[in-house]
Amino acid sequence: MPLSAFLRLSYILCRLPKSSRLRKSGLGKFWRSQMAKNGLERTLDALSGKATKDIPVALHNFLFAAKYIGLDFNEGLKKGELLAEAQLTVFRDFGHDCLQMENGVAAMAEAIGCKIRYSEEQPPHVEKRVLDNLLNIANLSIPDPERTFPLSENLKCTRIIVREIGARAFVMGRADQGPMALAYALAGPENFLTNLMDPKMHPVISKILQFCTDCTTAYALAQKRAGAHGTSIGGAGTSLISPKMYREWELPYEKKWIHAVQKPNFKAFLHICEDETLILHEMISSGADCLELDPGTPYENVRRVLEEEKHSAVLGMVDVKRVLPFGTEKEVFDATREAIKVISPTGRLIVGPGCALPANTPPENVHALIEAARSYSK
Repeated sequence: MPLSAFLRLSYILCRLPKSSRLRKSGLGKFWRSQMAKNGLERTLDALSGKATKDIPVALHNFLFAAKYIGLDFNEGLKKGELLAEAQLTVFRDFGHDCLQMENGVAAMAEAIGCKIRYSEEQPPHVEKRVLDNLLNIANLSIPDPERTFPLSENLKCTRIIVREIGARAFVMGRADQGPMALAYALAGPENFLTNLMDPKMHPVISKILQFCTDCTTAYALAQKRAGAHGTSIGGAGTSLISPKMYREWELPYEKKWIHAVQKPNFKAFLHICEDETLILHEMISSGADCLELDPGTPYENVRRVLEEEKHSAVLGMVDVKRVLPFGTEKEVFDATREAIKVISPTGRLIVGPGCALPANTPPENVHALIEAARSYSK
């Protein structure tokens, strides 16, 4: 419909009395549908603290999407066209607001030189590392995301998604692991953390973390060039280190990454699993537009910190360990509603799985999650 005609129709319908048959008719419904916000707009509202009713839904679903269209992971996670086909099919069938594109958490490690094992039923993981000796960091170079597998295929996926859906939804081109988590992947967590305990190795540790920051920065900016509206990294958090060590060693490099990639039209997300109550303030201090959290961090703690800080939004926090893959539709609906009830008054909630949606999640449960958000908005 031409804009001038749409505006004239809007003016006429607004002037009619509420009891008018025309206002209650299909024309009135059409007008209201045209005024409804789309997924991109809903997501941006949440990122700016304005989504108290119309709650956007994100699906962290690269495994679920591949299985949904009948792909095994060995095939479906290596080709940009197949990654995009899976994401687009789920988007068309489920109608969520935020698409999160990735092929797992080993993409950058593979691009740098680690040997990665792909299998039909498990996500890719590191099989052989490149930093068994941390001093070998001098031999590594930052991969070109546009030319290096699998980053190049993930970027191809982003470009296809952007071309197909345009501004109808928020497109997140994930930038894989954050600096500390990527360092774990390259060196092995035990090896890296053992060396971190040795003050003599601190200059080498700093060099590795800066290298990892530069790698993820290059990838994130390539996602921006591909047309994504935002990006994300997965932090290591306090699962293996103390809050004090997080503040000293992980947070500074997350801040560097966010400062380097964040733009007014390109949002930076920070994902950390499990209960991160003790570092929520620090995570927000990173400058991230949004924290991706799971229900390991209690809802009430998240709400309290959001109300105090009034900066970052939160993406999550529906349980992916039990409720989504194994719960009933009612359990999924109720769990989603509970997250919405507690956190949405902040205006800063994007509801969805708190981490990667398991491949075996029943589609009916995904529909239940989305219905919980949509019906809350009515």
